[in-house]
Formats: sequence, C-alpha cells, structure tokens
Amino acid sequence: MWVFGNGTFTNNGDRGWSNWGMTGWFDSSNDGKTAAFQQS
Repeated sequence: MWVFGNGTFTNNGDRGWSNWGMTGWFDSSNDGKTAAFQQS
C-alpha cells in the first residue's frame, strides 16, 4: 500500500487488477499506463 499527497505512477506491467488497483482523486492516461494523483 502506498499513501501520499500527490504524484504520478507508471505501470510497466499488463495493467491488470493484480498489478494496478487504486482509489482517490486521479486522472489516468488513455492507454491506462499512468495515473496522476492529487489531493482533494
């Protein structure tokens, strides 16, 4: 588990749920490889 205020994460895997689950305030890229999080 990661807890943070803001930042960008890049998923280098297959983007399946076993590698990539999230909640909070974020925008994800169209290809699903990156997510940019911000505080609410």
